[in-house]
Amino acid sequence: MLLQIHWQFKDGHTDMRAQKDIDPENQRELSLWVEEVKRGHPLPAEAMWMICNEKSEYFSLTLK
Repeated sequence: MLLQIHWQFKDGHTDMRAQKDIDPENQRELSLWVEEVKRGHPLPAEAMWMICNEKSEYFSLTLK
């Protein structure tokens, strides 16, 4: 499943930080990916983390 990690701000907008095709049932792989993203993209004080999939209204289409 294609997942994205976003910063989500209080006003509702998001900023996509990372995307990966990953099995969400594989908790170890998911946890390692989330920790890697957190290290590389420190969370702004006014934001929180959000993970979404392709069915989410927050999913951002990206170009390769």
